[in-house]
Amino acid sequence: MINHNFKIKTERLELFPISLEYLESTFRYSSDKKNIKLMVFLPHDNINETKKYLSECEKQWQREDPDFLEFAVIFDGTHIGGMTLYFLDEGKTGELGWVIDKEYQNKGFVTEAANVLIKYAVEDFKVHRFIAQCDSENYASCRVAEKLGMKLIDDNGTRKNKGSDEIRKEFTFELSC
Repeated sequence: MINHNFKIKTERLELFPISLEYLESTFRYSSDKKNIKLMVFLPHDNINETKKYLSECEKQWQREDPDFLEFAVIFDGTHIGGMTLYFLDEGKTGELGWVIDKEYQNKGFVTEAANVLIKYAVEDFKVHRFIAQCDSENYASCRVAEKLGMKLIDDNGTRKNKGSDEIRKEFTFELSC
């Protein structure tokens, strides 16, 4: 069962296991087509799609060996976005993903949350390699990866973002700890 008292704190943020408690706020940023146009799995077309995703997140938090963990990012008591840690290569590699409400972008929140998530993954899960993949035109996410100390290791990947019919160019960044 999810421990709703579990949290990771930074100077300005708290990260909690995401749950259905955050349905409305998650749907707000995950359905905003302009905000998430360069993301692979978004937008959510309706609130039921968000509900299904959050239910799966809750199940992952209950597993002893989860495939991924999704965190609600909280600033000043407000849910402003999500951070995801996917476990790859039998848990040896962590793939980071993030999304933040457009009202809270360009304030360093993603970098702050990702830094503490990396620390958590290293200490609690012994993950020492991290990757992040982003659309080549998602300049903000590329900057976040660079601020995290990640290095561009592949600029020839392709992706199909849910909100677009075109095949896009994908960058892969890597960090070893």
